[in-house]
Amino acid sequence: MIFTIGAANPVQPQQQRFWPDPRPLVERLGADFFRQLPEKPGVYLMHGTADIVLYVGKAKSLRHRLGNYRVANPDRMRRRQLRLLQQVVRIELEECLDEAAALAREAELLRTLKPKFNR
Repeated sequence: MIFTIGAANPVQPQQQRFWPDPRPLVERLGADFFRQLPEKPGVYLMHGTADIVLYVGKAKSLRHRLGNYRVANPDRMRRRQLRLLQQVVRIELEECLDEAAALAREAELLRTLKPKFNR
């Protein structure tokens, strides 16, 4: 354990990993999927088996937002999000003119589809 002089609480050491973080979406969809994502606003639908929509999200930049899902780091993601990434088999994109249009489209999809992983 590492201690800092004059500190009331000891500094917790970082746990080292012996294997890389899981990348379930990269394994299923391929690295090219993430490289080809547009830097435009839009809506994305994450589908599970039997083509069921598990999650609907919106993004200012689809490339940036979906890039956050490439690595499923259990130290940085909630368990619910990790479970979602394990179930996704396909991601569908809808580009929108602007963020406001993406927000409206997301609300419409949430009302009609009621995806399991959206609260």
